Amino acid sequence: MNAKEIQVSNKEHKLQEKKLVETIQQLKATQQQLRANNQQLQATEQQLRALNQQLEASNKELINSEYKLKTAESIANMGFLEWNFKSGNIIVSDSLRTLFGFTKDEPITSELLYTKVYPDDISLVQRNLERTLEEKKYHPVDYRINKQHGEIRWISTKAEVICDQNGEIVSLLAVYIDITNRKRMEESLKQSEDRLSKTLMAANDGMWDWNLKTNEVYFDPRYYAMAGYQVDEFPHRLEEFQKRIHPDDVDYVMGQAGKHLAGETERFTVEFRFKKKNNDWLWILGRGIIVERESSGKPLRFIGTHTDITQRKLTEIELNKLSTAVAQSPLIIAITDKKGVLQYVNARFTEITGYTTDEVIGKNPRILQSGEHSLQMYKELWKTVTSGEVWQGELCNKKKNGQLYWESASIAPVFDSRNKITNYMKISEDITEKKRALVELQKIEKLKSIGTLAGGIAHDFNNMLTGMYGYVTLAQKKLDSNHPAYQYLSEAEKSMDRATKLTNQLLTFSKGGEPVKKVTDLAGLLEETVRFDLSGSSIKPVFTFDQNLSHAEIDSGQIQQVFSNLTINAKQASSSGGCIYISGSNYAVREQEHPSLKPGNYVKIVFRDEGSGIAPENLTRIFDPFFTTKENGSGLGLATTYSIIKKHQGYVQVHSVEGAGTEFTIFLPASKNKNPLNSKVSGNHRIENRPSIKILIMDDEKIIREMAIEMLDSLGIIAESASNGEETLRIYREARGGKAPFDIIILDLTIKGGMGGKETVKEILKINPNEKVIVSSGYTRSVELNNFASLGFIAKIDKPYTLQKLEEVIFKVLR
Repeated sequence: MNAKEIQVSNKEHKLQEKKLVETIQQLKATQQQLRANNQQLQATEQQLRALNQQLEASNKELINSEYKLKTAESIANMGFLEWNFKSGNIIVSDSLRTLFGFTKDEPITSELLYTKVYPDDISLVQRNLERTLEEKKYHPVDYRINKQHGEIRWISTKAEVICDQNGEIVSLLAVYIDITNRKRMEESLKQSEDRLSKTLMAANDGMWDWNLKTNEVYFDPRYYAMAGYQVDEFPHRLEEFQKRIHPDDVDYVMGQAGKHLAGETERFTVEFRFKKKNNDWLWILGRGIIVERESSGKPLRFIGTHTDITQRKLTEIELNKLSTAVAQSPLIIAITDKKGVLQYVNARFTEITGYTTDEVIGKNPRILQSGEHSLQMYKELWKTVTSGEVWQGELCNKKKNGQLYWESASIAPVFDSRNKITNYMKISEDITEKKRALVELQKIEKLKSIGTLAGGIAHDFNNMLTGMYGYVTLAQKKLDSNHPAYQYLSEAEKSMDRATKLTNQLLTFSKGGEPVKKVTDLAGLLEETVRFDLSGSSIKPVFTFDQNLSHAEIDSGQIQQVFSNLTINAKQASSSGGCIYISGSNYAVREQEHPSLKPGNYVKIVFRDEGSGIAPENLTRIFDPFFTTKENGSGLGLATTYSIIKKHQGYVQVHSVEGAGTEFTIFLPASKNKNPLNSKVSGNHRIENRPSIKILIMDDEKIIREMAIEMLDSLGIIAESASNGEETLRIYREARGGKAPFDIIILDLTIKGGMGGKETVKEILKINPNEKVIVSSGYTRSVELNNFASLGFIAKIDKPYTLQKLEEVIFKVLR
């Protein structure tokens, strides 16, 4: 190889070497760059790993947030919507699809959304969208949608309008919430409030709500209206309520409220008066309860109602008056259910029957049945009232103690609003005493009718007996007492005594048989009469008298006759012996205690024997004239007794148990005068060694005139007679003119067809006011005869009279 070639080869080798060096340098630079790049890559890789980790964490957080969001959407029953007005695209959440009933892949358009809106609410939704576009502000709205299968749901929408930089609407972000349950609750609440409002109105109730923290009290419109105020016319403050409570009720109302707030009562209930706007008073029923408390239990809220009970209260007041009237009524009132079971009796019922309320409530009124009425009568009664009619009549019932009583009853059905019988009410009056009084009146009327007849008969009979007495007495004067005829005349006189006694009993019934009263010691008169009538019998009298037994103003003769009648009856009833118990006591009759006696002080006399008693069927008739169960009885003894006691303003009653004896009780008015008058006349009544006595006798009966003249003649008295007043006055004047006046004039009270004694004595006294004039009459019980002094007479002599009686009267007058 030549040098040139070698030179050339060396240059090429150097060039190649240079290039190699450059290449190696480049490779080193590249290696360094690669190392730098690798380091950068490693750093980037680390950054990417870190970013990847952050991304994974963010993704997990996103997934968790999406889950939470979906869960929240599900729980809240809500969905989201984004409506892009530029593109028209609508993006919705899955929950909104579920809410509206869209399928998962179904594209959502505005038209599709409108198909879901309830027809009645479409216009509402459209107007709201138009307003949103116009105002660029969304207004929340509630409306209904149709879900699947016709289900209607309530939706509440809220949205945010998104605008661009030019103010143009770009999109709408909306939230849709299912408020169906809330709406249902609101509707239910509204209905409840409506029902409450209507109920309160129907019940006439007003509502109040007391905030115990602020002392404010809410009053609803009805509350104001019921008191006549406009709504909110007075402030909602407690003091406004208090000042309208009646002054007499305010302490009570607030006191009851305080008790409830203190937990002493379960509920607050009061009745009080509340002033209306026009100053009238309402009756209010207030009711309330604590509805809210602090955690400590302290009351916070007190709510209740006020009910207008004015009408009820007024009715209640009237019912209370009626109830009081019924309870305190003097009438017997009983109420039964429709089956006849007693549900109510008033105080008068228990007073009369002797049963307590507890003893009769729940019982049938048949517990009062006495057995005096037939079963048919009760059937007719029940038939009447169950048919809706009123039964009226008299019932004899039995008390708890077995005593019978009479009532005049009215039994009526009680009807309800449907005209159905619910109860029966009996209103009755105790007429036991009225029945007794009626019996008494019937006795009196019977005695009066007998008296009218007896008066006339007895007068004539006494006139006849006067003649008979006179002639028997004169005949006895002509005979020796041992003469056989004398005894006959004595027996005839005894018969006339019995006839006289019978006549006097008859006269007791007559209108004129009035007693001549004097203050008398009843104990003495009783003992004397009873001992005399029982003398010779085996019956022993037992006397019991109050130590300070009052005297009585009586006709001692008549009352002695009463005592004698009762003694003889007791003696005849006690034929086997035993005792008769006679008692006398002071007795005060209170107002309305006894139907036949006036209030005042009385002497109560009781005759009780141990005899055979009186049969029940005879008890009501024993005081009837001429009624007797005795073979030889006149039937006038007890009738006379009754008449005499009645004329003394007293009362006689009888109680008897057949086989166990009889008890007669007499009430006689007590006298205030403690000193009895002594009416006895002492001394010898014989007219002896007296100067010549001249007597004028007037009588319309010839036999009496003749007999009287003979009787007076036997006494040595000069006598003349006249048949009437005119003749008497003529003889009287002639005797005075002839200087031979009469010492005594005896005038018959009644002259048939002529001037009687009452008129004649007036004329005589005109001539000589000091004339001694005696009245005589067969009407021994007449008022005029018993009040002879007021007519001008100086004395009286009852027909029939004996010679001895005639002598006694003449002696008394001349003395």
